[in-house]
Amino acid sequence: MTPEIQRRAAESFPVEPLRSLDALHLATALSFLELYSDLRVLSFDTRILDNLGALGVPDSAGG
Repeated sequence: MTPEIQRRAAESFPVEPLRSLDALHLATALSFLELYSDLRVLSFDTRILDNLGALGVPDSAGG
């Protein structure tokens, strides 16, 4: 885990409350999305999906 991911996970997210492990997952996904813009995230966790949507990240179906 990079210091950038740790820093981003410690910041707030659009949809709170968010568990610390979810914040780490989101920060990691955001980091990968910077490298791979066509990356899609698949999750069954509504907290993850709600935050990704609020951050403008399309879901796995391209929405």
